[in-house]
Amino acid sequence: MGGMGGGFRSVPPTGLPTAALQPGQTRNLRTRAVSLAPPVGGRAVLPSEGEPLRLADIAQTDAGRDPLVQKALRQLALEKAPEAVSQLVLWHLIYDLDWTSLSELSRSWANGFEVTLARQFVERLERTGEEAPLAAPGRISIEMDGSDPIAEPLCQVLGGSRMFGMEVGLDAPASPEESSLACLIRFHKAPAEGSDREATVLVYASDAEARSWAPMGKFSLAIPTDAPAEQLADNLAGGILGRLVRGQVTKGKKVDGHQTYKLRVDNASPLLLNGLAVAGAAAEPDISPSMIAGFSLAPRHSMTFTVSEEAVERLHLDSGVTIVAADLHAL
Repeated sequence: MGGMGGGFRSVPPTGLPTAALQPGQTRNLRTRAVSLAPPVGGRAVLPSEGEPLRLADIAQTDAGRDPLVQKALRQLALEKAPEAVSQLVLWHLIYDLDWTSLSELSRSWANGFEVTLARQFVERLERTGEEAPLAAPGRISIEMDGSDPIAEPLCQVLGGSRMFGMEVGLDAPASPEESSLACLIRFHKAPAEGSDREATVLVYASDAEARSWAPMGKFSLAIPTDAPAEQLADNLAGGILGRLVRGQVTKGKKVDGHQTYKLRVDNASPLLLNGLAVAGAAAEPDISPSMIAGFSLAPRHSMTFTVSEEAVERLHLDSGVTIVAADLHAL
């Protein structure tokens, strides 16, 4: 699993959605929508169903005359940002609404984590300016407590690597600098020479304002004798991911006599979830997990996907859902 998407338990990011239409063909395509108009009653004014639309470049609109607005909208589309986060960014840039006001008027449809992601995005945008590239950072900091023979090899494997598509750092700050993750590996003394060892891993995530660390749970990490550091790092990533993203399968409707299922995914992290790989809890090691990509799930939200009966049987999802890998980032 380590190299699945260029990092431990990572899935590769996807590009912008595309669709081909043949001459005379009509297709119904779902798309994200945000408003360039000011809020009305705390909500965005969006087109109604069936309302005709005009295609235009953002630069051709009144709001898009500001180069920062142009850059923001294009980057938000590239990152497949959720509507709530995108809307907050645009209202701040176009109408100069402060973040306290935006937090109040969006209370019914955006949580504190989404407001923080929007604020951090604008801060980076204003620092980099119109021409400089706007990075989409994501970071997980890993710190080790105690001594163990595996500690140094594990540091060498993790240092400079990626996990869930995020950069790995080896020193966790006392407080988060932005929406991010951290974990503490606390090594235990071996019960006897040559025996298998164990460590306790404590997982933390930045809080809604990204000002302090909030505990996300802990788990035991077995350290078998002569265990390769790469395998241990992969096991570590799997344990951390299980505290951040969760899945559950339930029965849905029957279609053409075939049972369908619903896969609910919960994003408990403070970051955006843009892709994942799932497998059954009791799936055999030789069964390849199934990837789901091209979506954007905001922090502390859930999303439901329709899953076929064939996929449930092939992946053994009826035994429970394991989130095998993910693409997490801070926008």
